[in-house]
Amino acid sequence: MSMKPSTLRLRSRTVTITPEHRPGGTMLYRLAGPSVTGVVSVEPWATDTQAVPDRWAVNLGTGSPLANHRDDLPVIDTVTLYGGGGPLQLSHSGFWARLRIYVKQGGAAMHTSPQLLDAKRTLFAVLKHIGEMHCQHDPQPLLHEAARHNIMRRLARAGHNLLATYRLYAETRDELATRTALVRDLQALSPLRLLHTPPARWHGCVDPDVYLRADDNGDWLTCPACEQPITRLEGGDRLGSLLQAVTGHRCP
Repeated sequence: MSMKPSTLRLRSRTVTITPEHRPGGTMLYRLAGPSVTGVVSVEPWATDTQAVPDRWAVNLGTGSPLANHRDDLPVIDTVTLYGGGGPLQLSHSGFWARLRIYVKQGGAAMHTSPQLLDAKRTLFAVLKHIGEMHCQHDPQPLLHEAARHNIMRRLARAGHNLLATYRLYAETRDELATRTALVRDLQALSPLRLLHTPPARWHGCVDPDVYLRADDNGDWLTCPACEQPITRLEGGDRLGSLLQAVTGHRCP
């Protein structure tokens, strides 16, 4: 992707921003101006379930994944800044407000509050301008380049995760079949009929609101299969009468 340098004119200074394309769909934006140096990296952000990313990560500096150990960190009036964040949509207004920006401590420089405020104000204006520059071009070439970058490593990891998921599914399926058979055998020996819950309605967890429901007319035991009221709970109800009402229920 070919992008031209851009000049950002602020009240206190002028900053020249020069784009630089790197492999993997990454764009580096180099900052230059009076008392301003450093780099802002914009990289495609892909989740473990995406073949092609659709969002971006914005980080200050280059190199190390550790934010405060990266190279080329922005320095504005002796204030060194680091941080970043994602995933982000750079087309969204105020995306830069979601970034976590910190001041790097250490060194001989002592920063006053006005210095820190001016440095962060300048950085946020630069980030906003970079977002506008980035969105002036079609992002798809960079996103697809990121998808193809290290494709064999990504494919191997995705295949490994798929096999692990199949293995877990097989184990869960066998355990489910064993437990279903046990319930069926015990039910055949029991005088009480268990309510039938169709597998299609099984969500893997118990929702108390399905079995006990409260409304303006009182508290009700309800059927987990059809979700219809079975019997209203009254003070002094006996367990036997409740069991009789539940076992006698028939779904419509």
